[in-house]
Amino acid sequence: MPTAIEYALMAGHAYRTTRDETNWIPVPQGWTPFFPVPDPTTPTFPTTVGFEAISFQRGSEIVISYAGTNPSDVTGDIAADIGLATGLGSAQLIQAAEYYLQVQAENPGAIITFTGHSLGGGLAALMGVFFGKQAVTFDQAPFANSAEASLISPDVAVNLKTYLLSEGYSETALQGLTDFLNVRAALPLGEIPNTSLVTSINVQGEFLSSVPYNILDRIGQSPSIPTNAPGVSGDDLHSVALLTAFLQSIQTAQSGQALNDATFKLTKLVEMIFDDNLYAHPTTDADNRNFLERLVQNGSWRKMVA
Repeated sequence: MPTAIEYALMAGHAYRTTRDETNWIPVPQGWTPFFPVPDPTTPTFPTTVGFEAISFQRGSEIVISYAGTNPSDVTGDIAADIGLATGLGSAQLIQAAEYYLQVQAENPGAIITFTGHSLGGGLAALMGVFFGKQAVTFDQAPFANSAEASLISPDVAVNLKTYLLSEGYSETALQGLTDFLNVRAALPLGEIPNTSLVTSINVQGEFLSSVPYNILDRIGQSPSIPTNAPGVSGDDLHSVALLTAFLQSIQTAQSGQALNDATFKLTKLVEMIFDDNLYAHPTTDADNRNFLERLVQNGSWRKMVA
C-alpha cells in the first residue's frame, strides 16, 4: 500500500508537460513510471483536450496519477474543471476512464489505485468511486456533481458507460462502473457510492477549500494540513510541492515540530517562500530552479521548530 508521501510524489510528478524537467517532482523510490501521456513514446493514446497522466508500478501495485490544471489551457483544463464541477461532464473524464481501462487490460490482476492534484485529484476521485478503487488525492477539485444521480440530462456516469460501450469496451471491463450505477440507483438522490474509498489531503487555506469554491462538494474524506500563512494567496497555497514538503516533514519530525508547525511560529515563512524577489516558484515550463521543488527533490525533512 503506498504511503501518503508516495501518492503525493506521484501526483506531483504527473505535471510533466507543463514543467521544465529541472522542476519535476521526483518519482518515489521503488516505483517505476510507465505509460506517460501525452508523450512521443505513447502515440497510441492521443490526447487533445489537455489531459495528462502517468502510471507507476511496484510489483503487483499500480498507481494511476492524473495531472492538474494548467491555468493557461482554457479550452482543455479550465473547460474540464467547469464541466465536471457543474455536472456537465468533460472529454477529460472520458480520457481518464479510457486510460484506466487500458492500464487494467494490460495488467490483469494488478492492484490499481488513483491519485492526482487539483483537477487531477478530481479525476482520480471520480475514477475511484466509478470503478470501486481507492483514490488518495490532494487539493482535490470539487467534482461531486459529476458523480451524483441527475434527474435531468446529462447523467455523467450513465453517459460515460454508454460512450465506453460504444467504443467497444466490454461489460466485464466496465463491471465496476455498472456496480456503481446499480448501487447509486438504490440510494437517496444526491448520495454517491464508494466515497469511503476516497481521501483528499489539502493545505489549509488553498483556494479550492475556500469561498466560493467550497460551495461545491468534494468526494470522500477531506482532512487539511494546518497552516498559518497570512498574506499568502489561496492560489499559492494550492501547490503540490508545498503540500508534499509538509507531508515529508510531518513524517520525519517529532509532533509539533514539522514544517507546517513552523508556520505558526514563523508567521512570515510561507510568504517568504512565495516571494518572487527571494525564490523562483513558477508553475510553468520556465527553467528557473524552484525553491519548493528543490526541497522536495532533496527528500525528507527533520525538526523545523523547537
